[in-house]
Amino acid sequence: MLQELELKLEYKFKDIKILAKALTHSSFSNVSLNSNERLEFLGDKVLGNIVAFILYESYPKKDEGFLSRFFSYLTSEEVLVLVGKKLEISNYIKHNTSLEDSVIADSIEAIIASIYIDCGDINTVKKFIKNYWDVYIQSYNEESIYKNFNPKSTLQDWAQKHKLKIPEYIDVAKEGDDHNPIFLVKVEVEGYKAEEGRGKNKKNAQKEAAQKFIEIHKIN
Repeated sequence: MLQELELKLEYKFKDIKILAKALTHSSFSNVSLNSNERLEFLGDKVLGNIVAFILYESYPKKDEGFLSRFFSYLTSEEVLVLVGKKLEISNYIKHNTSLEDSVIADSIEAIIASIYIDCGDINTVKKFIKNYWDVYIQSYNEESIYKNFNPKSTLQDWAQKHKLKIPEYIDVAKEGDDHNPIFLVKVEVEGYKAEEGRGKNKKNAQKEAAQKFIEIHKIN
């Protein structure tokens, strides 16, 4: 099974056990050190460094603001999940929980770290990232993609442009069980009706609230 994934990754592991660990969610193991959490931590940093370097090299005439927004998009949970779906990673993850987007995204970061540890060559990891991230680099359009990807920034930019206070996000409620909570958050902008958003975490709830505000008030 893992050999099948190696073909998709276009990388042959010297130690296949590290790939297996990268695909082991903490819900599957009673010992956190046996899960992919540490690999995910490292993979997040490796991905960030490589993406930053790719953007710096590829866009010599773009300013820091553009590069930062592009970087946020390429290293986001949204893009990691798209990569995970392309790899059909859900077929390989060991877990005893529902496969939320965050689980898929964490597994991709862990795989990045596992490749780096196994080969010790950053250029090999860079090749993998270029392979699977290139479509999102080439299709990036700041006006359409970034606005939908980061509605909180879009809403804040709009508020500042209209001399309004920075939007405020207020926790309203937390529903459901502790292991599977739903957060309810509202966003307030002076002079406008507050809008609410729901999500598996506060970040997603805030994002949905901002997106609703943008759609309801027809913010461009």
